[in-house]
Amino acid sequence: MKLSMLAYAALVVGLLVLGTSLASCDVRGPLDMSLLTGRPCEPPCWQGLIPGVSTKEEVEDFIATSEYVDRDSVYRERSWGADAIWWESAAWWTTNPEPNAFVLDRDTLIVVRIQLDYELTLESLLETYGPPQKLWAHWRGWGRADILVNLYYPTLGLIPQLVVEPSDGEHELQPHSKVIRVWYYPRTSLEGLVDLGESIPLPPREYVDTDLDDWSGYGPIEVD
Repeated sequence: MKLSMLAYAALVVGLLVLGTSLASCDVRGPLDMSLLTGRPCEPPCWQGLIPGVSTKEEVEDFIATSEYVDRDSVYRERSWGADAIWWESAAWWTTNPEPNAFVLDRDTLIVVRIQLDYELTLESLLETYGPPQKLWAHWRGWGRADILVNLYYPTLGLIPQLVVEPSDGEHELQPHSKVIRVWYYPRTSLEGLVDLGESIPLPPREYVDTDLDDWSGYGPIEVD
């Protein structure tokens, strides 16, 4: 009888530990996989919001009701010459915990900036969207060893951004290079990207023609 009571106690403790472990892995909100799945809509639409079409009222309603939004994290400011609404993912666990943003010009959504909640490789991105029209690689801040690489799909209204770390002293795009965030904006031409100003990652207007490089596949890249 004493042994069975000990076994019972051990079972209870085990269940409590298991419950605590599961709770610590809990995901409060869903992971946004729409970039790969195309559901509920494809770029430049994101979760039903369409840059260049959706209104400020629709954006505010999304912020107030969406299960993707941690409403305690929402704040508003004037950024990039436009109104920005910043917010964090409601997912308990995310690979990239920086905030997301909706950028509005007057009463219209013009840019959606989304941090990816999951691991996405360059290989998977290319399998879904094909090669980009152009790319731009630049250092990430001062004194950093890694760079940011922006891939431009202007006719899709899409700019995925990767972080690339040095390999044997060189910076290279590899199949496993990590995509960390993405910008959605109204479909346009490559030349039309400059009209979006600082709300998307782009070289200064006077350097766009020289700093944007053609896509040449995996391998070493030039860094500005």
